[in-house]
Amino acid sequence: MSTPEFRTQELLNAMHEFMKNSSAFRNDFLAICNLLKAYSNGNYASTLAEEGDTQWIPELSRQTLAFLKYVNSLSQDEFDWSKFSMNPVGVICYALKACLEIKRGKDFFSDEQLILLKPILRGITRKLIDHLDQNKLMKPSHQSYGDVLAVLAWLTKGFQLYMPTASGQKTKLLSGAAPGKVGIDAIYKQALNYFSDLPFKAMDTRQLGKLFFSLGRVISHKLLDLNQGVEQGQTLGQRLTENLLALCAGNALISYREWGEDNFRNSVLKDKTSHINPVAVENLADGLQACLTYLFDTSDARVGLVVNRMAGLIQKAVQSGNAQESTLKVYAKFLNTARLEQYNGTDSKKIDEVILLVNTYLSSNSTNS
Repeated sequence: MSTPEFRTQELLNAMHEFMKNSSAFRNDFLAICNLLKAYSNGNYASTLAEEGDTQWIPELSRQTLAFLKYVNSLSQDEFDWSKFSMNPVGVICYALKACLEIKRGKDFFSDEQLILLKPILRGITRKLIDHLDQNKLMKPSHQSYGDVLAVLAWLTKGFQLYMPTASGQKTKLLSGAAPGKVGIDAIYKQALNYFSDLPFKAMDTRQLGKLFFSLGRVISHKLLDLNQGVEQGQTLGQRLTENLLALCAGNALISYREWGEDNFRNSVLKDKTSHINPVAVENLADGLQACLTYLFDTSDARVGLVVNRMAGLIQKAVQSGNAQESTLKVYAKFLNTARLEQYNGTDSKKIDEVILLVNTYLSSNSTNS
């Protein structure tokens, strides 16, 4: 039995046993969430399809839909969502996102299944949002940035993804909250408060990219009222600017860094410039481009410094030779916006140099294709 087939049967059996059991245990549910995450990350469904072993895919999509429907239907007495701490909430959000990415969005769920899935995913997300808001789970004492980023990644996926409807139209999976309900914006504001005070350790380039991607999308979709007044006489936009520029003041934009372990298994920031993940840099460029367009002030020299550092990071990512055409286009969009806006302190010569480099690689990709 191949590894993809084994992993598929493992996931099917786990979901089947969970639904058959009269007592739904939270730990069993979280174990399945972790299996979904690992299954999506391993790209096993796509591997099965490439190998012509397609018998498992329809069964897995049906079982995943049934599993999520069952979880959403459990009453508070049967399944107390308020018992979940921040880490399990992050695991659940990652699993929800993984369900929609099992085959990278290609013919996993049918339109008929997606129509049924939409209210189910909305129901589970509502439970999570209410729990996050009521219990303020994103406390500064929570040390795992990944859990918070997983929540933002799921919400960002949800408000961007269009789902089919029975009438043949399309509607967003997640949208504005009904009157009296906690909205997505409230969770993003919680996350902003969390990341404004990082007493434990710096964010690496990959983590910073995920944060900027999520915040950039919520800003560009105008889900936050940037003119809303907050504490100390600031607007939300001003506070967001201060916090984001503070996060950019570390070394994550100077060279590509990721958290790892030293010889004594202590967490350390490691320079990974020789092994750059171009998508992580793409996430940064995408989020910063939205900030340049909708948030930052052209007279702010701190922004010019961020632009210069980002241009240098893009240069290193391009020179690594691993960036896809779609990624290069995101780099180009950021650089062209920075060049057009002329932020105070921007090194125009450097920007032009990197724009030329990106365009050269884009032309090369176009010629080769």
